[in-house]
Amino acid sequence: MKQEIYKLVKRPTLTYFWGFLLVFQIAAAVYVSHNPQVVNPQKAFLGNFFVPAMIAFFMISLCSTTLSTEIQSGTLKSLLYRKYSVYQVLISKWLSLLIYTITLYVAGMIISLVLHWMMFQKTIPLSVQLPGGHSFLQVWALTSLGSFLSLIFLLTFVLLIGTLFTSSTAALVAGIATYFITSIFNQLLFQFIIQHDWLKWTPFNMMNIGDQIMTPSMSEVTHLSLFEMSAGYLVYAVLFLGAGLIIFRRRNTR
Repeated sequence: MKQEIYKLVKRPTLTYFWGFLLVFQIAAAVYVSHNPQVVNPQKAFLGNFFVPAMIAFFMISLCSTTLSTEIQSGTLKSLLYRKYSVYQVLISKWLSLLIYTITLYVAGMIISLVLHWMMFQKTIPLSVQLPGGHSFLQVWALTSLGSFLSLIFLLTFVLLIGTLFTSSTAALVAGIATYFITSIFNQLLFQFIIQHDWLKWTPFNMMNIGDQIMTPSMSEVTHLSLFEMSAGYLVYAVLFLGAGLIIFRRRNTR
Protein backbone atom coordinates (compact mmCIF):
# COMPACT_ATOMS: atom_id res chain seq x y z
CA MET A 1 0.00 0.00 0.00
CA LYS A 2 2.73 2.49 0.98
CA GLN A 3 4.61 1.67 -2.21
CA GLU A 4 1.53 2.31 -4.36
CA ILE A 5 0.80 5.64 -2.65
CA TYR A 6 4.45 6.62 -3.06
CA LYS A 7 4.32 5.85 -6.79
CA LEU A 8 1.15 7.91 -7.14
CA VAL A 9 2.59 10.89 -5.30
CA LYS A 10 5.77 10.79 -7.36
CA ARG A 11 3.96 10.95 -10.69
CA PRO A 12 4.71 14.33 -12.36
CA THR A 13 1.17 14.50 -13.77
CA LEU A 14 -0.28 14.50 -10.25
CA THR A 15 1.85 17.48 -9.26
CA TYR A 16 0.70 19.36 -12.35
CA PHE A 17 -2.91 18.44 -11.66
CA TRP A 18 -2.76 19.84 -8.11
CA GLY A 19 -1.56 23.13 -9.53
CA PHE A 20 -4.18 23.09 -12.27
CA LEU A 21 -6.94 22.30 -9.77
CA LEU A 22 -6.01 25.22 -7.54
CA VAL A 23 -5.74 27.70 -10.41
CA PHE A 24 -8.97 26.45 -12.00
CA GLN A 25 -10.97 26.72 -8.79
CA ILE A 26 -9.69 30.22 -8.02
CA ALA A 27 -10.33 31.36 -11.61
CA ALA A 28 -13.86 29.92 -11.51
CA ALA A 29 -14.61 31.65 -8.20
CA VAL A 30 -13.30 34.99 -9.48
CA TYR A 31 -15.39 34.69 -12.64
CA VAL A 32 -18.53 33.82 -10.66
CA SER A 33 -17.98 36.71 -8.24
CA HIS A 34 -17.73 39.18 -11.13
CA ASN A 35 -20.50 37.65 -13.28
CA PRO A 36 -23.35 36.60 -10.93
CA GLN A 37 -25.86 37.29 -13.70
CA VAL A 38 -24.20 34.60 -15.85
CA VAL A 39 -23.43 31.96 -13.20
CA ASN A 40 -25.45 31.70 -9.99
CA PRO A 41 -22.93 32.05 -7.11
CA GLN A 42 -24.94 29.74 -4.83
CA LYS A 43 -25.08 26.95 -7.41
CA ALA A 44 -21.39 27.43 -8.20
CA PHE A 45 -20.47 27.11 -4.52
CA LEU A 46 -22.71 24.05 -4.08
CA GLY A 47 -20.78 22.50 -6.95
CA ASN A 48 -17.41 23.46 -5.43
CA PHE A 49 -16.79 25.80 -8.36
CA PHE A 50 -16.93 23.00 -10.96
CA VAL A 51 -13.94 21.13 -9.53
CA PRO A 52 -15.73 17.73 -9.20
CA ALA A 53 -15.94 17.50 -13.01
CA MET A 54 -12.18 18.07 -13.29
CA ILE A 55 -11.51 15.47 -10.59
CA ALA A 56 -13.82 13.01 -12.36
CA PHE A 57 -12.00 13.32 -15.70
CA PHE A 58 -8.60 13.04 -14.06
CA MET A 59 -9.45 10.05 -11.85
CA ILE A 60 -11.14 8.23 -14.74
CA SER A 61 -7.98 8.62 -16.82
CA LEU A 62 -5.82 7.57 -13.88
CA CYS A 63 -7.92 4.55 -12.91
CA SER A 64 -8.31 3.30 -16.46
CA THR A 65 -4.57 3.45 -17.23
CA THR A 66 -2.93 2.61 -13.90
CA LEU A 67 -2.55 -1.08 -14.80
CA SER A 68 -1.82 -0.75 -18.52
CA THR A 69 0.90 1.82 -17.84
CA GLU A 70 2.73 -0.58 -15.51
CA ILE A 71 2.21 -3.50 -17.90
CA GLN A 72 3.85 -1.53 -20.71
CA SER A 73 6.74 -0.39 -18.50
CA GLY A 74 7.27 -3.88 -17.05
CA THR A 75 6.97 -2.79 -13.40
CA LEU A 76 3.81 -4.85 -12.87
CA LYS A 77 5.55 -8.06 -13.85
CA SER A 78 8.39 -7.37 -11.39
CA LEU A 79 5.84 -6.88 -8.59
CA LEU A 80 4.13 -10.18 -9.36
CA TYR A 81 7.48 -12.01 -9.35
CA ARG A 82 8.07 -10.91 -5.75
CA LYS A 83 6.29 -12.16 -2.63
CA TYR A 84 3.12 -10.22 -3.45
CA SER A 85 0.03 -12.08 -4.66
CA VAL A 86 -2.09 -10.98 -7.60
CA TYR A 87 -4.84 -9.91 -5.21
CA GLN A 88 -2.46 -7.90 -2.99
CA VAL A 89 -1.06 -5.99 -5.95
CA LEU A 90 -4.44 -5.08 -7.43
CA ILE A 91 -6.26 -4.28 -4.16
CA SER A 92 -3.38 -2.09 -2.95
CA LYS A 93 -3.56 -0.14 -6.23
CA TRP A 94 -7.32 0.31 -5.88
CA LEU A 95 -7.09 1.43 -2.27
CA SER A 96 -4.38 3.96 -3.09
CA LEU A 97 -6.61 5.37 -5.88
CA LEU A 98 -9.53 5.59 -3.43
CA ILE A 99 -7.38 7.45 -0.90
CA TYR A 100 -6.21 9.83 -3.60
CA THR A 101 -9.78 10.50 -4.77
CA ILE A 102 -10.84 11.28 -1.20
CA THR A 103 -7.84 13.59 -0.81
CA LEU A 104 -8.72 15.50 -3.98
CA TYR A 105 -12.35 15.91 -2.92
CA VAL A 106 -11.48 17.06 0.59
CA ALA A 107 -8.92 19.52 -0.80
CA GLY A 108 -11.49 20.87 -3.25
CA MET A 109 -14.02 21.36 -0.46
CA ILE A 110 -11.49 23.13 1.76
CA ILE A 111 -10.50 25.46 -1.07
CA SER A 112 -14.20 26.18 -1.71
CA LEU A 113 -14.67 27.20 1.92
CA VAL A 114 -11.61 29.45 1.76
CA LEU A 115 -12.87 31.06 -1.45
CA HIS A 116 -16.29 31.52 0.12
CA TRP A 117 -14.71 33.26 3.10
CA MET A 118 -12.71 35.53 0.78
CA MET A 119 -15.39 36.41 -1.82
CA PHE A 120 -18.90 35.21 -0.96
CA GLN A 121 -19.53 35.76 2.77
CA LYS A 122 -22.23 38.34 2.14
CA THR A 123 -23.87 36.80 -0.92
CA ILE A 124 -23.89 33.20 0.40
CA PRO A 125 -24.62 33.01 4.15
CA LEU A 126 -23.83 29.42 5.12
CA SER A 127 -26.04 29.39 8.21
CA VAL A 128 -29.25 30.41 6.41
CA GLN A 129 -32.00 27.78 6.51
CA LEU A 130 -33.22 26.49 3.14
CA PRO A 131 -36.53 24.77 2.31
CA GLY A 132 -36.35 21.27 3.77
CA GLY A 133 -34.82 22.32 7.07
CA HIS A 134 -31.15 22.14 6.07
CA SER A 135 -28.72 25.02 6.30
CA PHE A 136 -26.83 26.07 3.18
CA LEU A 137 -23.68 24.53 4.66
CA GLN A 138 -25.44 21.19 5.15
CA VAL A 139 -26.80 21.22 1.59
CA TRP A 140 -23.29 21.97 0.31
CA ALA A 141 -21.87 19.04 2.29
CA LEU A 142 -24.61 16.68 1.06
CA THR A 143 -24.10 17.82 -2.54
CA SER A 144 -20.36 17.17 -2.25
CA LEU A 145 -21.01 13.74 -0.72
CA GLY A 146 -23.46 12.93 -3.51
CA SER A 147 -21.06 13.78 -6.33
CA PHE A 148 -18.30 11.84 -4.55
CA LEU A 149 -20.44 8.70 -4.21
CA SER A 150 -21.49 8.89 -7.86
CA LEU A 151 -17.86 9.20 -8.95
CA ILE A 152 -16.72 6.28 -6.75
CA PHE A 153 -19.42 4.07 -8.26
CA LEU A 154 -18.35 5.03 -11.78
CA LEU A 155 -14.70 4.41 -10.91
CA THR A 156 -15.46 0.84 -9.79
CA PHE A 157 -16.62 0.13 -13.35
CA VAL A 158 -13.65 2.02 -14.83
CA LEU A 159 -11.30 -0.09 -12.71
CA LEU A 160 -12.96 -3.20 -14.14
CA ILE A 161 -12.39 -1.84 -17.67
CA GLY A 162 -8.76 -1.13 -16.76
CA THR A 163 -8.13 -4.85 -16.19
CA LEU A 164 -9.18 -5.63 -19.78
CA PHE A 165 -6.52 -3.58 -21.61
CA THR A 166 -2.75 -3.72 -21.91
CA SER A 167 -2.62 -0.51 -23.98
CA SER A 168 -2.83 2.77 -22.06
CA THR A 169 -4.40 4.55 -25.03
CA ALA A 170 -7.16 1.97 -25.41
CA ALA A 171 -7.81 1.94 -21.67
CA LEU A 172 -8.01 5.74 -21.56
CA VAL A 173 -10.42 5.93 -24.51
CA ALA A 174 -12.63 3.25 -22.93
CA GLY A 175 -12.62 5.03 -19.57
CA ILE A 176 -13.57 8.43 -20.99
CA ALA A 177 -16.20 6.84 -23.26
CA THR A 178 -17.74 5.21 -20.20
CA TYR A 179 -18.12 8.61 -18.55
CA PHE A 180 -19.94 10.14 -21.51
CA ILE A 181 -22.12 7.10 -22.18
CA THR A 182 -23.28 6.87 -18.56
CA SER A 183 -23.91 10.63 -18.42
CA ILE A 184 -26.05 10.59 -21.56
CA PHE A 185 -27.96 7.42 -20.67
CA ASN A 186 -28.60 8.60 -17.14
CA GLN A 187 -30.40 11.66 -18.51
CA LEU A 188 -32.80 9.41 -20.46
CA LEU A 189 -33.12 6.70 -17.82
CA PHE A 190 -36.08 8.16 -15.92
CA GLN A 191 -38.24 8.16 -19.05
CA PHE A 192 -37.35 4.51 -19.73
CA ILE A 193 -38.09 3.48 -16.13
CA ILE A 194 -41.66 4.73 -16.50
CA GLN A 195 -42.15 2.32 -19.42
CA HIS A 196 -39.98 -0.55 -18.13
CA ASP A 197 -39.90 -0.72 -14.34
CA TRP A 198 -37.13 -3.34 -14.24
CA LEU A 199 -34.66 -0.73 -15.51
CA LYS A 200 -34.65 0.79 -12.03
CA TRP A 201 -32.27 -2.02 -11.02
CA THR A 202 -29.65 -1.14 -13.64
CA PRO A 203 -26.31 0.29 -12.44
CA PHE A 204 -27.10 3.56 -14.20
CA ASN A 205 -29.87 4.23 -11.68
CA MET A 206 -27.55 3.52 -8.76
CA MET A 207 -25.46 6.53 -9.79
CA ASN A 208 -28.33 8.73 -8.58
CA ILE A 209 -27.72 7.76 -4.97
CA GLY A 210 -26.09 11.11 -4.20
CA ASP A 211 -29.08 13.07 -5.51
CA GLN A 212 -31.48 10.86 -3.57
CA ILE A 213 -29.56 11.35 -0.32
CA MET A 214 -29.94 15.11 -0.71
CA THR A 215 -33.47 15.00 -2.15
CA PRO A 216 -35.52 12.04 -0.81
CA SER A 217 -38.34 12.86 -3.25
CA MET A 218 -36.03 11.56 -6.02
CA SER A 219 -37.44 8.13 -5.17
CA GLU A 220 -40.49 9.09 -7.23
CA VAL A 221 -38.39 9.09 -10.41
CA THR A 222 -35.81 6.43 -9.50
CA HIS A 223 -38.59 4.08 -8.26
CA LEU A 224 -36.25 2.89 -5.49
CA SER A 225 -36.09 3.69 -1.80
CA LEU A 226 -32.79 4.95 -0.41
CA PHE A 227 -32.22 1.56 1.25
CA GLU A 228 -32.82 -0.31 -2.03
CA MET A 229 -30.55 2.05 -3.93
CA SER A 230 -27.81 1.77 -1.29
CA ALA A 231 -28.01 -2.03 -1.45
CA GLY A 232 -27.86 -1.97 -5.26
CA TYR A 233 -24.95 0.48 -5.14
CA LEU A 234 -22.92 -1.84 -2.91
CA VAL A 235 -23.83 -5.02 -4.80
CA TYR A 236 -22.83 -3.58 -8.19
CA ALA A 237 -19.62 -2.07 -6.79
CA VAL A 238 -18.63 -5.46 -5.34
CA LEU A 239 -19.53 -7.22 -8.61
CA PHE A 240 -17.46 -4.79 -10.71
CA LEU A 241 -14.42 -5.05 -8.45
CA GLY A 242 -14.82 -8.81 -8.06
CA ALA A 243 -14.95 -9.24 -11.84
CA GLY A 244 -11.86 -7.07 -12.12
CA LEU A 245 -9.99 -9.26 -9.64
CA ILE A 246 -10.95 -12.44 -11.52
CA ILE A 247 -9.92 -11.03 -14.91
CA PHE A 248 -6.63 -9.69 -13.54
CA ARG A 249 -5.84 -13.00 -11.84
CA ARG A 250 -6.54 -15.07 -14.95
CA ARG A 251 -4.44 -12.81 -17.15
CA ASN A 252 -1.47 -12.91 -14.79
CA THR A 253 -1.41 -16.56 -13.72
CA ARG A 254 -1.16 -18.15 -17.14
